[in-house]
Amino acid sequence: MELLSAWLPAPVLDHLALAVSLLWGGYLVLLAAWIALQKREPIATLSWLLALALLPVLGFVVYH
Repeated sequence: MELLSAWLPAPVLDHLALAVSLLWGGYLVLLAAWIALQKREPIATLSWLLALALLPVLGFVVYH
């Protein structure tokens, strides 16, 4: 974050952080809906949600 603050002013960083947070939240909501609609055991659903939330790129590749 300090590296970015050297290049970008504070208001731009605030907007960038907000945009990334909203995109991440939308990503998680869509994945949660998609995975919950599949007929799996509850623990498997929770495991996939956690894997995709905590390891986004690796979890997405493994899931597909």
